Amino acid sequence: FFFKQKTAYEIRNCDWSSDVCSSDLDSPRLICESRCQIDLTKDPYHRLHCNRQHKRGRFFQHNNIQALLVRYAKSFGLAAEQTPATFRLEDDQRTPDAAITLDDHVILVDVTGIDPLAPSHLARNSADPDKAAQDRQKKKLKTYGDLEEKLDVRIAPFLYDLLGGLHQSAVDVLKDIAKAGHDDNSSNRDRMRAVHRCVAEMSIAIQRDNALMIQTAFAKARIE
Repeated sequence: FFFKQKTAYEIRNCDWSSDVCSSDLDSPRLICESRCQIDLTKDPYHRLHCNRQHKRGRFFQHNNIQALLVRYAKSFGLAAEQTPATFRLEDDQRTPDAAITLDDHVILVDVTGIDPLAPSHLARNSADPDKAAQDRQKKKLKTYGDLEEKLDVRIAPFLYDLLGGLHQSAVDVLKDIAKAGHDDNSSNRDRMRAVHRCVAEMSIAIQRDNALMIQTAFAKARIE
């Protein structure tokens, strides 16, 4: 037997009432702890995109990806710093998430999560699934673009999907790190294995954080 795995969009929009029996119809409602009044029995994944509650969880998720990226670079013997204060202009509040020294230059990495379930992203992604990520990447390059010339660095957006995937911009950064960290005798297969391991580790970390956020939402829900 083969089972077709549902996409995130299908899971988000499926009819949960079809999966319950008649004896469950009178079960209590579990209301999100915020003022949004969403019933978690009808939308179990609400916490992942709740405007009032998800930011705290996403902040820690972002920091986890940031730390994994720096650890990945250091595993190749590269100089890497998390939230580097040394690459800031005077009176400039912009702070990249990581500075990594490659063969002959430094890349300043900006880590950003994209929520594919956000209403605005669903509309933009209807024609092109990658449109929201592309728009965010352009925005990040514009935000940090002047630092490239002033600090003699390269700006590298690192975009990840809040449901667990990595955008091509993130994979490109991982490839550059693996290339700089391996010696000339290393094969391309060895470098790609390192990239795939890091992608898998980051994806698992994102999904684990998502599971914790969902669990927290149910634990703090108000019963009605």
